[in-house]
Amino acid sequence: MRAKVFVLTAVCLSQTAFVQCAHATNPLVRMKEAALNRVAPNLQKTSAQNQNTQAAKKPVPPAQAIRDKWAVVIGVGQYQDPGIKPLKFAFKNVTGLTEVLKNVGVGRFAPDHVYAMANAAAQKSVIEQTLTDEWLCKKALPEDLILLYICTRFVPSKDGQDVVLLASDTKLAGAADDGIALTPLLTNIKRRLQSKRIVCFLDLSPADEANPQGLDVERLASATGVTILSATKGTQQSQNSATGPISSYVQYLIEGIKTGMGTLSLATVSSYVIENVEKDAKKIQGKEQTPIFLIAKDSPDIHEVPLGVRLKSSIPEKTIQIGHPVDSLALKRPDLMPGTQAAQKAKALQAAKEQNEDDDDEANDDSSPGEVDFGAYMKDMKRHIQSKWTPPKGMEERRVITVFTIKRNGTILEPSIVESSGIEAVDETAMTALKVASPLPPLPKGAPSSIQIRYQFDWKVKPN
Repeated sequence: MRAKVFVLTAVCLSQTAFVQCAHATNPLVRMKEAALNRVAPNLQKTSAQNQNTQAAKKPVPPAQAIRDKWAVVIGVGQYQDPGIKPLKFAFKNVTGLTEVLKNVGVGRFAPDHVYAMANAAAQKSVIEQTLTDEWLCKKALPEDLILLYICTRFVPSKDGQDVVLLASDTKLAGAADDGIALTPLLTNIKRRLQSKRIVCFLDLSPADEANPQGLDVERLASATGVTILSATKGTQQSQNSATGPISSYVQYLIEGIKTGMGTLSLATVSSYVIENVEKDAKKIQGKEQTPIFLIAKDSPDIHEVPLGVRLKSSIPEKTIQIGHPVDSLALKRPDLMPGTQAAQKAKALQAAKEQNEDDDDEANDDSSPGEVDFGAYMKDMKRHIQSKWTPPKGMEERRVITVFTIKRNGTILEPSIVESSGIEAVDETAMTALKVASPLPPLPKGAPSSIQIRYQFDWKVKPN
């Protein structure tokens, strides 16, 4: 909850001026004030329109609505094709940003929730599979926060409406065909994940500065529905930092995240990046570099989310030892020796405490799915749903991917299709199966009040 401070104009003007001067010397305050000025105007309009609604119903803070968070960090600075000019800072960008995101006191991403690749490892097939089938879209769910960082060179698409990213194994001569088209990539991720909190940090430079067709960030954000903080626009090059082998964009991105120990909002960090990158490019490099921050229309509150928001997956497991050394127990605490009245009383109290904890666990809405073994439950769930599914007829293979919520009592809520088979009748068989299968068996003991599931219906035809 944010407290609102009202300053009465009847108070001495000198005191008001003093307060303003004090604020001006605080870098955190400057960053936050600058952020408010740089946030898209439509946010202010949306806020004004929703005042009555907010008064009637208190909204859930955006950070509290996040279930988990994931990051994919990609940097391509070395290319197999010698005709592509290297980006010397790409590798350092990846290592520096990854370290900050995994830092338990700053970015607070679980170590296994950050996937990083750079240079030779960042081949086209690896990038596409990591972002879609084999990692991100396989693990993340609609209520999660997704961060993508992409640093590489690009060429314009053949129609000039998009940019094509260069992987480490892309050949410049055929890049328009063999590279990775950015708009379809982000659109596919958005469609597969169904998340309203996908933030893409783009640190791109053209492979050919002479080509007038550059990066159209506005069109990209509008077409993909993804929130974007881009280091450049048009044909601008991402500039080196004056402090070391890292891009100026990532330098200030890391500084912005670190300044508030991960607690500053995305808008505040973005404002800090925009202001300083633009200033350094002109003053130090003598170049034009204009970062731009655009917010997805379906996520008007994303600017309020701190990148270092603390989640249960952010807290590392700890080993705690409680008790007294057995070899000195008789000397230091004879009252706790087995058989004594005090020991028996302590044992009875401990048993009662454990029983109370077990009872409370039934009503615990804050348990992390990572703390519960869902293996056996998932097998039973799959068996139960499959038994209710009437597969389509025919000899063509079909696949339907759905997302739904399971309540603690096993009830299936809000089923939806995120990847259609292309045939409405086949999609309906999947939705019918979920409807008939509800309720499923209750969630395992210790599970949260609800969990989200991405479930795939597969109809595969095998020869006899």
